[in-house]
Amino acid sequence: MTTTAPVLDDAGMPATLTKRKSFLRDGKKPTPEIAAQALRALAMNLRMGRAEDEALDLVGSEYSKWAIGRSFKKAAVSMRLGVSFVQALELEEELPDALLQMISAASTSRDLHRNIEEAATIISEGQNVRRQIKQALIAPGFMLAAGIAFMFIASIKIIPSFLSNFAVFGAEPPASLIFTQRAAEALGWISGAVLVLAILYGMFWIIVGRRSATVRRRVDALGLRAPLYGPIMKLASSSRLFELLSANLRVGLAEAEALEVAARGCGSEAIAAHCMDHAHRMRNEGVSLNEAMNSWLFPQGAGSLLGSVASTRQALEVLDDLAKNYRFEANYRAGSFAKQVEPIASGVVYSLVGILVVMVMLPMWSIYSSLIGFGNV
Repeated sequence: MTTTAPVLDDAGMPATLTKRKSFLRDGKKPTPEIAAQALRALAMNLRMGRAEDEALDLVGSEYSKWAIGRSFKKAAVSMRLGVSFVQALELEEELPDALLQMISAASTSRDLHRNIEEAATIISEGQNVRRQIKQALIAPGFMLAAGIAFMFIASIKIIPSFLSNFAVFGAEPPASLIFTQRAAEALGWISGAVLVLAILYGMFWIIVGRRSATVRRRVDALGLRAPLYGPIMKLASSSRLFELLSANLRVGLAEAEALEVAARGCGSEAIAAHCMDHAHRMRNEGVSLNEAMNSWLFPQGAGSLLGSVASTRQALEVLDDLAKNYRFEANYRAGSFAKQVEPIASGVVYSLVGILVVMVMLPMWSIYSSLIGFGNV
């Protein structure tokens, strides 16, 4: 029995295979913890000597209800069609960017196994920061939304009802009530405009924004400049970039190529674009690697620390130390984020409640004064 070798395309892959990207996700989106567990299970199976396609198939079956498990199973099928382990994983766009960048940088099987485990750590730690921030924003966001809702109801229901009471008695409403009415109307228009703008922005982001690299990059840059939130995400993204950069340099990639590969998996569109541009300048203008970190996108001092090293070994030590320190600081700041946001959100909500009380009490006092005057007549 003879077998026919698969026809390969220019990239060295079977011509029948293309990079898979479906409109609907194949399987549930895994949490960072689940993705990290699956990657560690894959690395352990490979380290134990199991065949690569068999390891993919086994771990894929264990995590088959998640998208990452189904991607592993499809990668196993691709390998049996003649594709290498790395190429088979690169075909699956549902896999985390950090994993794809780490495996593409590995030059030996040992490096590959270690990089898969490091990718698991990067994914778990990086998403942990975002999750802490989102959880910290839930309660203040709910309080703020409730305050705005009460203000809107007061502007369209409560205040007009007081005006109708004066009409019943045939009395002229006092100036304080007229002022409150106009303020309530203005507040109603403002609340409505904010709601419309929020809906329009959401539609724009869904239809255009998230599909445009330029828009995503600018939104990400604005996020990095945001008070409280920005410094935390800057630390988390820098930590992830330095971990990937260290792994790439350790396996022998040139500095420009190592920076490019690390940029694709750092988790920040703005930082990735900056690093890709700097890698291009490294090749064409001869600028050094450490100059890339002399930017507001990175924590202060990162560039000078990298610029002070005298060897590649020292550069790797500095990158590892910076990644570890930035990750620790990002987790610490994310943990205290709620303590910083809660007083601000509470102050805004209490201010809204105070305004609402004044808007209600002024008309009530006006009605009381008018009734007294009406009785004296």
